[in-house]
Amino acid sequence: LSFDLIYARPDQTPEAWQTELEQAIGHAADHLSLYQLTIEEGTPFHALHAARKFIIPDNEVAADLYALTQEITAARGLTRSEEADEFLLMGLRLAEGIDLSRYEAFSGRGLSTARLSVLQDEGLVAPIGNARLRATPAGMIVLDAVVADLAR
Repeated sequence: LSFDLIYARPDQTPEAWQTELEQAIGHAADHLSLYQLTIEEGTPFHALHAARKFIIPDNEVAADLYALTQEITAARGLTRSEEADEFLLMGLRLAEGIDLSRYEAFSGRGLSTARLSVLQDEGLVAPIGNARLRATPAGMIVLDAVVADLAR
């Protein structure tokens, strides 16, 4: 069983997030991905947020949710490396791809340029401009292996 969870959602409280996260950890036998909701320019969420129709928690509440997430995952033995790989996995799934500099800042490591070149040649990943990367339809089928190659 796998879970992808987003926190710092509209109207989310630390108490509700703690309950949700602990339940997910208790059930996730195969995979658990955790992401803080961010609003990026050019997305439908950005337009709704700018129109004040999609209100996310302020920075203080978001920081509390992040700290709580780190506390709970550390207590359960989940590592930041696993989180970085999940961040990469999710980003490669997106149509707009993953921002490579953001991944590097988050994970503390860059992607293997040698493996990136091979995966591009195999048609599994494709650059979007100079700063983003996404999985191709062929890459989506083997995305776990693609992430394992890139993150080493």
